[in-house]
Amino acid sequence: MISILMPAFNAESYLKDSINSILNQSYTDFELLVCDDCSTDNTWEIMQSIQDARLKIFQNKENQGYLKTSNFLVSHAVGEYISFQDADDLCTPDRLFKLHTYLVENGLDLVGSYCGIFLKKDKLLSVVKYSTEHKDIVKDLLEKNHPPFCGSAVMVKSEVVKKCGLYSINFDRIGAEDFDWIYRVALSGFKLGNFPEPLYLYRQHVQSVTRLNYEKNQVSLFSELIAKNLYLARVNNLQHDFEYFKNEFINDTDLYVDLVNYKILRNSFLGSKKELLKNLYLFLFNVRRSREKILTLFSALCILVFNYEIFERIKNILKGMRS
Repeated sequence: MISILMPAFNAESYLKDSINSILNQSYTDFELLVCDDCSTDNTWEIMQSIQDARLKIFQNKENQGYLKTSNFLVSHAVGEYISFQDADDLCTPDRLFKLHTYLVENGLDLVGSYCGIFLKKDKLLSVVKYSTEHKDIVKDLLEKNHPPFCGSAVMVKSEVVKKCGLYSINFDRIGAEDFDWIYRVALSGFKLGNFPEPLYLYRQHVQSVTRLNYEKNQVSLFSELIAKNLYLARVNNLQHDFEYFKNEFINDTDLYVDLVNYKILRNSFLGSKKELLKNLYLFLFNVRRSREKILTLFSALCILVFNYEIFERIKNILKGMRS
């Protein structure tokens, strides 16, 4: 059996579609565990309205956040395998079958897949591809800024979760909890792979963008960097912990200012043109000159002139010309 975990917070607009994309899988031996994280909309009522013996629903009395809710759900999972899905995302009808088959046939402990990005159903903007072979993934873990996986797209043996746990409380409400978890799984020597098709479909919309208060939660800016540095420290048998890297990044004031402006501008790509123009102006005068700054400015200008969807199409054409 496969246990799929789905935390849900104020997800009424997309939750039914997301749940149905699991319930309609060609692979039928699964349980879907959904937890309403104290939503203020109709999320709980939608969950209650869906009648399927494979659906198990829970409700938090207080808002716990994605990380704690995921850890709660995994404690109730009984499957031999664990998988995930965000409450506003979708998946292909054969996702579970293909992941399970690929994992078993290749002797893997954890398997992911390519990730399709969409704004509207049945219309992919782009496909994010990752290395598929274990040796290439291990290389990417060392050399790239983040693990070569879409965190919600993976399927893993439950014995791996029993040994490594799921998400570390250090990353509660700051993001990158899935990065840290995959790094820890890799460090434990488990075999990793990716199925070379976009089986997981990530919905790109304004509400999906994490809009954190960076002044109150400054460490959220550095969560991905902290996860990567923790991994490298463990690889090299260094004794640096989460607090060490958190303090190191927070004390780098220049890096803080740049990251704030990058994140605010990129979060504006799906917002209104007025919001994007305002943040583009601030970005232009507050960020140090670099190749990344030029590329980000160019991206923002393309979206202002056209729109986000056309910008994604142009990117895909350029990628095709280079490959």
